[in-house]
Amino acid sequence: MAFLRGIFSKTFAIRAVDSAQVAWDAITLAVKNASPDRISIRSVQHAEEIARNMGVKAEFFDNLPMANNVAEALQLLEQRGVKLPAELKIKNDYNLNVLESPTGAAGRFVHDTDFYGMPIEGASGTIYLNPHYPWNKMSAYIQALRQNNLAAANHPSYIFIHEVGHAKHYKEAGMLSKTSTGYPPAVEDLILQSGLGSNAAKNSSELVADMFAKKVLEPKWEIPESVMEHYTYRGGPKLPD
Repeated sequence: MAFLRGIFSKTFAIRAVDSAQVAWDAITLAVKNASPDRISIRSVQHAEEIARNMGVKAEFFDNLPMANNVAEALQLLEQRGVKLPAELKIKNDYNLNVLESPTGAAGRFVHDTDFYGMPIEGASGTIYLNPHYPWNKMSAYIQALRQNNLAAANHPSYIFIHEVGHAKHYKEAGMLSKTSTGYPPAVEDLILQSGLGSNAAKNSSELVADMFAKKVLEPKWEIPESVMEHYTYRGGPKLPD
C-alpha cells in the first residue's frame, strides 16, 4: 500500500490527491521557506555502500538528498535492532515505472505486482521512492505533515521507515498483509487518539506500517491495548523495544 499521496513540483506547488481537506498551501510554504537538511554522507555511492553492508541493494542514481535520507534511516533501524527483510531492495523510481507519475506516492513497497495486479519483472521485495518529493527538505516536509495529522511521527526518516514497515509486514505475514480492511468510525477515533495520523486510520495495512514507523522513531510511545489488538490481528511485525 502506497504512502500518503501528494507531490511537490519544482516550484514547490503541491497537488492534493488525498480526499481530506488539507492545508497544502501551508505545507508548501513551510517547505519552501525551510533550510535544506544536512548531508552526512560523502556521496550516493557511500549511501549505497551503507545499504550493501546491511544486506540491502540500493540504487539512488544521482539523488544525493534521497540517498542521504535513506542511509540515515537504515543506520537508525540498525541502532534500534530492527532486522531488515532478506533481499530487500531500494530504488529511486526516476522514470516512474512503478509510481507511475510525479503525483504518485512518495514511496511504495512492491510485493510482486503493480497497482493493476500485473507482475513487475524484478520488482518483488523493492521499496520504490519518488524523486519528485523534497528529499532535500524532508525534515520540514514531515513536520508540516505531522502538524496536519498526516504523519505518525515527526522525523525525516518517517516515509522510508513506513515503507520498511510494509516490507516487514509482507515478509512476516504474507498474504495477510495484502488484504487490507477499513475501520468503522469508532475504531478510526481510537487510532487517531493513540497519536497516529489519519493515514493509519485508512486501512489495516497502513495502520501496521504507521505503528511500526512510530515505534521505531518514538521508542517511548505507549501503544493503547485496543490499537495493539488490531496490529496483532493483522499480523504486524515484531516491534522494537
